[in-house]
Amino acid sequence: PRTRQTTCGAFHRRRHCRAARRLPKVRDELYALVGFVKSDKPVIIDPKLAQVALTNPDGVSTDYYLTLKNYDKETKIIPMIVSKNRSFKVTTPAFFDYLSFDLYPIKLDGEHYITQSDDKGKTTLDVAETPSFFQQIKDNTQYIIHPDEIIADNFMLALQAFEKKDYKNFSTEGRKLIDDVIAILQKMK
Repeated sequence: PRTRQTTCGAFHRRRHCRAARRLPKVRDELYALVGFVKSDKPVIIDPKLAQVALTNPDGVSTDYYLTLKNYDKETKIIPMIVSKNRSFKVTTPAFFDYLSFDLYPIKLDGEHYITQSDDKGKTTLDVAETPSFFQQIKDNTQYIIHPDEIIADNFMLALQAFEKKDYKNFSTEGRKLIDDVIAILQKMK
């Protein structure tokens, strides 16, 4: 039987399939709503990070970055999921116990950008530099591992809010994001 949860999941999945893969201009416009822009150069994962990086099948591209603004300093970053351990441990059988999420700075290195990580593949970004990440992506979802996931959740939330005409659970900034997502989707007709 179809439940509200499966319908919401279908909305989320549909957003991934359509705009992200088949409509790159729409994807770019939606990603920009949460601060992400397409890089003009390829983004390379540095060797230490590559050893622990995990890719999200719904958002495999690392070619979109967000610029953190911290006083007079700007830092380009990409979000990444990494494994806390380099190999399976019998004492840690649950998949999600291995996952860690972080923001990785990228630096221009000739004809490409490269992520910055320490010798264990951990981010070099101080958590004190990250508040503008949350200001830019807004507060509608906690599913923030990739711009595609942020937008997919906001797509689902936009459809639900638009259908019910109920926006009471959104902050002012979150409501504006929902309105902007709806406006972009309406242009697709």
